[in-house]
Amino acid sequence: MLLSYSPGQTKFAYFESFLQHILRGEESYKPFVDKILRDAHRLANDRRAILSVDAYGLPIIVYLSRKDQQFFSDLDTTNITNTQYEIILDMIQEAHSVPYD
Repeated sequence: MLLSYSPGQTKFAYFESFLQHILRGEESYKPFVDKILRDAHRLANDRRAILSVDAYGLPIIVYLSRKDQQFFSDLDTTNITNTQYEIILDMIQEAHSVPYD
């Protein structure tokens, strides 16, 4: 059986991998991940227009900000803990059953 992936699925898979690297202590992935989480935080708080969100991270940012708006509204993006990264990883892993595009 052949499987096909949409660009959105690939982005989610990469983002999931980056979160796993962070949880293993690899700090080099934090700048990219945290930028997406900041945009999700801003979008959840209506401080970011959807059209001004980074195009690469758009499906992830929109999904996360809508998945748990309260969590992302309250998220302190200057001090994200491993527990919060784990919660976000769980959200991303749930997304595998959701169409992205």
